[in-house]
Amino acid sequence: MPDPQKKIEALIASLEELRLHVGKKDLSVGSRNINSQLFFSLANACLRNRAVLLYGGMGANKTTLINLLGTSFLSLGLGDVENLMVTGHPEQTEEKMVGFLDPRQWTRPGSTAVEVLWTLWARSRWKLINEINRFPSGKQNLFLEILQKRKISYAGQVLEPGDTCYFATMNPEFSATYPLDEGLSDRVRQDLRDFCRAMAFLLHQDGNLEVLKAVAPYVIWHRVTPIRSALDSPPYYGARKLAFVSGLVERSINRTLNERAEMNLVFSRAVDGEMALDLALRELSAYDDPIARLDFIPSLEQMLCR
Repeated sequence: MPDPQKKIEALIASLEELRLHVGKKDLSVGSRNINSQLFFSLANACLRNRAVLLYGGMGANKTTLINLLGTSFLSLGLGDVENLMVTGHPEQTEEKMVGFLDPRQWTRPGSTAVEVLWTLWARSRWKLINEINRFPSGKQNLFLEILQKRKISYAGQVLEPGDTCYFATMNPEFSATYPLDEGLSDRVRQDLRDFCRAMAFLLHQDGNLEVLKAVAPYVIWHRVTPIRSALDSPPYYGARKLAFVSGLVERSINRTLNERAEMNLVFSRAVDGEMALDLALRELSAYDDPIARLDFIPSLEQMLCR
């Protein structure tokens, strides 16, 4: 069978040669520099039931990149892949995006079941939501619900498209856009794990600390709202949110490896069954650290109650 990594490498080379995506090699993973927009899109295409958000101004070829990747991963023509996306605007209806009732059902004698004609986007396993921040929050929540439940509901009918790759594009927040209603949750932990593994696969290396440092800011930046005074200060000047979050990630990882080393060891030994849970709880209670109080101790208490 063809080596998937070699096929992906050939695809990367082709895209870079054609220069059909705009952007410099702005993501450093150890000593290697790569284009973040391209590699995160490829990582998401290698995963299932995950989503990637491409952020950038108009003309950055975000949509074109996703559609070109779709032609390779789906073995479809560009026109067919372009039909597998919905584009945001406030008046976009659920019927145009998801599906609508088949009017022919009421002319059939004895027909009682409700029949829905699902759109190509709904039935596809490659879903692109173009300019997601032009959808109001209610419709944004529709997409988040689909991603969470992995099924689409309409008029009492349910469609399960199966394992799906989700992509979304987002332009800068102009006056005609709506903020994304996201926040940090346990899903961040899952996304960090999965995208680190996918990125390590693409780069032919282990999912080590270098990969985590590179991936984490991109997973977190759009889900947090920094303190304005901190973000407005040099060297960020209110415009370099990703760099600001990258600094937070760097400090957090360094503190975890240094100041929290003993605390992390106690927790990991308890989880692995190498230390009694009640003993680990007593030792962790001695640490004046929010990670111990709000994360480690509640997790071990839940294990103790099982």
